[in-house]
Amino acid sequence: MRGTGRSLARRWVWALLGCLGMALFGIGTYAAWQYERMWTRWNGPLPQVPEVPRVPAASPTPAGAAVAKAPGDPFTVAVLGIDSRGERRARADTVMVAAVNPRTKRVCFVSIPRDTYVYIPGRGPDKLNHAMAYGGPALMKATLERLLALPIHHYVVLDFAGFTRLVDELGGIEVNVAKRMKYRDPADGTTIDLYPGRQVLNGAQALGYARYRLSDIGPSDSDVERMRRQQEVLRALADKTNDLRTWLHLFAVLDILGDHVRTDLSKAQVLRLAGAFAGGVSDDFLILETLRGEDRLVRGSRGRRVWYTFVPERERQAAAAQLRAVLNEAAQQGKRSERKGVP
Repeated sequence: MRGTGRSLARRWVWALLGCLGMALFGIGTYAAWQYERMWTRWNGPLPQVPEVPRVPAASPTPAGAAVAKAPGDPFTVAVLGIDSRGERRARADTVMVAAVNPRTKRVCFVSIPRDTYVYIPGRGPDKLNHAMAYGGPALMKATLERLLALPIHHYVVLDFAGFTRLVDELGGIEVNVAKRMKYRDPADGTTIDLYPGRQVLNGAQALGYARYRLSDIGPSDSDVERMRRQQEVLRALADKTNDLRTWLHLFAVLDILGDHVRTDLSKAQVLRLAGAFAGGVSDDFLILETLRGEDRLVRGSRGRRVWYTFVPERERQAAAAQLRAVLNEAAQQGKRSERKGVP
């Protein structure tokens, strides 16, 4: 009888293990299918730089896009937030350049004022965010290369609708609202209405918090304050990756990213990044910097006076040096690994 009982228990154990194995196989298969579906949607072709320049032929030759990096190599990426609203040519509302280090798991983000006075290849002097409308991510990359004197290897574009859905899916983000924020733009329906204090914001509120600059009830904020809040939101989202409960939303997040993200990162690079940063990004490995400049009212080519942000050369060099430091750190580690024979 005792032998029969042990045999029955073993059969139950094997049956449970078999069911668990089948369940894990099913989940893995579905995850692979969902990822493939997401990547197919978000890996669209890069728009081309405008063929007909609006500046004299004697102007500087446009800088070409940097050569894409192999999986596992350090790389730079233009991170762009847009409010397309169905428009064919959307401007970039949020502009960041990131240096990503898959080997040492370090990431450096540099926020850049969207009104920065730049030379846009093929167009001439203009605001940085106009490059997105003129020529999409390709022209934005070329413009940022000129601004920072640094190769920009890739781009990631996220629209506002996707950001809102993502924050809602993850249960909101916690931030400390420093002051009363109230603004409404009847032209596009933007409504921001937040009270001071630490609180959890839903997707629409988080988007308003990140975009807020003009005010209906007091002085408007500077673009530097606006970028600081964008970095705060970015850090709050990074903190979400350290929460195991976030992984319960994996399939829904993949679906949202598939609908609202466009990038030229390869499938192999995305998989490598997922493995490198599967445990999240800690504060020690996330560097957030801001490119600062001086706002000036300048008379444009059509006689209108326009606000631009003029970034000093020393600021640009310091930002580029910070980004290079992260890239070189990864490269140096790679060289040490090769000398030791580590694959």
